[in-house]
Amino acid sequence: MTDSRKAELAHNTKQLLIALDQAANAAMGFVAALVALWPRCRSAGLWWADETISAHCWRWHINGVRSWPRRMVDGVALILGDENHCLESYKSEVEGRQLPPEMRDDTAFMDRIHCFLPGWDVPKLNPTLFTAHFGLVSDFLSECFTQLRNQSRVSVLQGRVFWGGALSGRDLNGVNKTVSGLLKLLYPNAETPVSDEDLEWAVRLALEVRRRVKETSGIDLEWEIKRIGISR
Repeated sequence: MTDSRKAELAHNTKQLLIALDQAANAAMGFVAALVALWPRCRSAGLWWADETISAHCWRWHINGVRSWPRRMVDGVALILGDENHCLESYKSEVEGRQLPPEMRDDTAFMDRIHCFLPGWDVPKLNPTLFTAHFGLVSDFLSECFTQLRNQSRVSVLQGRVFWGGALSGRDLNGVNKTVSGLLKLLYPNAETPVSDEDLEWAVRLALEVRRRVKETSGIDLEWEIKRIGISR
């Protein structure tokens, strides 16, 4: 067997083990959701299909959910000579190391993504977030959002926000569209004046999610992250 065939076998075996790990994590989430249907059982939380058990244990740890699974997995991995296994698994998925080279290394493709919002940074739903007042049917909201897609709020930025020369054309395009989308949610009526505070909030958030695209697509391009002038 040639060295290239051995490398192919090792790579594909690793991918199979990762896929089985992710499938096991999703299956555990399904079982946990079924158990949570019973009264007096705690919520199962949200589980993700592309997340390994080790990465999930680390996410539990940093979110303060529970730390014993991380200690258990790291302890077993340490015996096998793998230090900080859960942390490295988490970083591997955040940085997209498991993606094919065409997506992982093609920065031109990734650079055309306007924003990146990791699901693990989104607050989980809990009873305190639900209102006791009247609401709108989701179909109605969906139609409203569809109609808003035909509008733009980019003109609000003119004369009020100055980007400087650090942002590239793709940066400006992504940030402008993100700001426009956020302002349409806050101000569905295009005639309503946008306050400076809301505009600053939208701009800062758009720059942040654009920076995350740079961090994801340019893991080895630290100069590119610094060049766009957005502090960490």
